[in-house]
Amino acid sequence: ASDWSSDVCSSDLVDDDTVHRMVIARIGSRAGYASETAATCDDANRMIQPEAGISCITVDLSLGDRDGREVLRLIAERNVDAAVIVISGADEAVRAQTERFARQLGVRLLEVLPKPVDLKRLRDILVNARGEADHLAAA
Repeated sequence: ASDWSSDVCSSDLVDDDTVHRMVIARIGSRAGYASETAATCDDANRMIQPEAGISCITVDLSLGDRDGREVLRLIAERNVDAAVIVISGADEAVRAQTERFARQLGVRLLEVLPKPVDLKRLRDILVNARGEADHLAAA
């Protein structure tokens, strides 16, 4: 019997909006991810650990009174080797600044997407990231 975990990648979703978390988790599920969700930076702090085996993390920049860049910093500080997708309603300049920040930290950033997110594009990015994770695991 095969272990289902070898067929499913793990993802973490950090977004303070319940509806966005549910929609992104559903898209992740359709792309082959089992998702854990966090609504706050504190939740993300507990969830994002190197030993958790997370293959992909989606992060909203606006997390109530905190900033999603704190989550990016946490990912870098803990050397979590997960593909990261930032999804934000912030303007293009802030998204570009966030992309530079994540790359300076050494985070494996795949994309910075605007809200409302293009669900097909998000699914395609997740499927591609999963394919890369599967390829690396087989190597």
